[in-house]
Amino acid sequence: MKGDYIIISDIQGTFDSLNRFFKSVEHMKRDGMICLGDIVHKFRDYTDNLCIDLVRQHADFCVRGNHEDFLNMRTLSGAPSYNTDYVKGLSDSLVLDNVFLMHSSIRERNFRNRTLEQIRDEALYIRSKYPAVRYIFFGHTHAMGAYRIEDDQILECEVNEIQLDPEGLSIINPGGIGLRNNMPNTFARLNFETGILRFFTLEESEKLAKRVDMVHRFEEAWMPNLNLYNYHDFVKSIQEDFNAYGNCHDLSLNRVLDFLKTFKQKGFEQASHSIKEKILCEYSNQLAEQVSRIYQELKDVYEMEDPIEIRKIYMEIIEEEKFA
Repeated sequence: MKGDYIIISDIQGTFDSLNRFFKSVEHMKRDGMICLGDIVHKFRDYTDNLCIDLVRQHADFCVRGNHEDFLNMRTLSGAPSYNTDYVKGLSDSLVLDNVFLMHSSIRERNFRNRTLEQIRDEALYIRSKYPAVRYIFFGHTHAMGAYRIEDDQILECEVNEIQLDPEGLSIINPGGIGLRNNMPNTFARLNFETGILRFFTLEESEKLAKRVDMVHRFEEAWMPNLNLYNYHDFVKSIQEDFNAYGNCHDLSLNRVLDFLKTFKQKGFEQASHSIKEKILCEYSNQLAEQVSRIYQELKDVYEMEDPIEIRKIYMEIIEEEKFA
């Protein structure tokens, strides 16, 4: 296994949370996605089918959770066969070269590995069966956590962004993305080559996604209209953005929104042609610098273009059009 993977578990038929999750990670860099089971709740609600649909379409690897066993006892009315067949075809565990996936214990079916001793014993048991495994993923307990095995002892990682040893043995629980018991909705992102692991809450992921959206707004709506001919569209677009991003209590977003408010259309229109050009040049430069601060914070995790480079391209286009 190589590259960055997003890992989720314990959806339990909560379609709203799962849908929010997929929207929030739309632009997150990844080479694949892993699901550790409990996609459905109890096959009594059609939202179970909607959750299967999303996982089937987006997860590269998935294992069977104990909630999927409900399909053996009842049929979800209206669910297409390609979704029920997908669930029936899931394995209890998967070995992917140096990665082992499971929902609950493989030593004792549906057992919850909760304590450090239980997690250590599970990891050592798996290593005895599959010596090449370096990363073990499990769910079922709904409690996110990362642990390292050193000299047959277990060490719990206590920080949010964790550096694991790709040559050692690590065991990871991403928590649950659709829990029903008021626990935080969480998931994980791991680079299998570097061992860099990070946990996210759903709320944090949505907050970061809004920042990424703002960087995209600069490229798609703001910079293209910061010229003498389209600035009315720029003013219109930022009015829409004030409504979309307003009252978000995010310092990074509010810093950019505050700067957008400094564009004074009335004074701009009263200026001469040459002054207008200077105003737009300086304003777009400062706006690019503001948005680039968000870009610099998130560029390693999210797909985006550098606003300063985007501005440079547009300024070159504007200069070429002046002499066309």
